[in-house]
Amino acid sequence: MSNKYKININKPKPTEQEVDLHKNFNRVLSQYKRSHTNKRKPMHKILDKFNRFVSLFILIIVLCLVILFIKLFIMDKKGKQQQTPKPEIESIR
Repeated sequence: MSNKYKININKPKPTEQEVDLHKNFNRVLSQYKRSHTNKRKPMHKILDKFNRFVSLFILIIVLCLVILFIKLFIMDKKGKQQQTPKPEIESIR
């Protein structure tokens, strides 16, 4: 099996003029904006909507639990106190 790799051991360094030819900040910035900003906006919107619904859902659950607690424990205790039968005293005949 032969390897087809080319290894440059003593590669020449580019000159300043060659480096300057490839410097173009505006092009790099425009490529970055095109590739990154379009992908992140929809995900941000989805997460924002998800966070709203999750917080609303948690609030509804907490309110239901509070109402259930009030109904079961506080109202039932009042009802049991009023409905307890009075002990009858047996008269001796």
